[in-house]
Order: sequence, then structure tokens, then C-alpha cells
Amino acid sequence: MRRFLASALLPLALMLTEIPQAIAMAPAAGMTVKDLYAKCNAAMGAFDSNICVSYIARIGDAMTRSVGMCGHPSYGPMIHAFQNWAEEHPEESTTDGALGVRTALRKTWPC
Repeated sequence: MRRFLASALLPLALMLTEIPQAIAMAPAAGMTVKDLYAKCNAAMGAFDSNICVSYIARIGDAMTRSVGMCGHPSYGPMIHAFQNWAEEHPEESTTDGALGVRTALRKTWPC
């Protein structure tokens, strides 16, 4: 009986541990440069700050793997590159946040 319960509950337990990862990996639909910039300027450790770090980190990691940018900067410099780019380009405030991050990282670490 214990073996049956263990084998029945294991897939459920594995599925439940993957749900937070799936949520964390889901793109923030509709986030603009302005939205992301505001999250990146939130107090360190705040929920919005964590969204900023994970959002930019995912894009930066993907670009590093696909040769979308040269160099292997850590997340802090990537975030600062995006913040600087967003400040220099207020006309891009309604642009998709992911596109803004990619543009900022390519301009900061061109190949």
C-alpha cells in the first residue's frame, strides 16, 4: 500500500514543484520599457525588483548563448545597461520591454 501511494503521489509532487518554475519562466506579457524601468528602480529585494532581475537575466542569458551580444556580463551590469538606455530613449517608453532589453544589451556589448 505504501509503495502504491508513493508511486501515485510522486508525479503529483514533481508537477507541483515545476509550477513555480513555469510561472517564473513565463514572459511578462504586455510589459513595456516604462513598466520594466519602474520595476528595475524599485527597492532592492522588493517584488518588482525581483521581476526586473529575472526578466533581464533570462533575456541576457539567452542572448549570450545565441551570440546576440558579445561578452558575459553579470546581471547587475545588464540591468544598469537597460536603465541607462531607457533613460536615454524616453521615446521608447511604450516599446515592448523585451525588445528594449535586447536593444540595450546589444548596444552595450556589440559584437
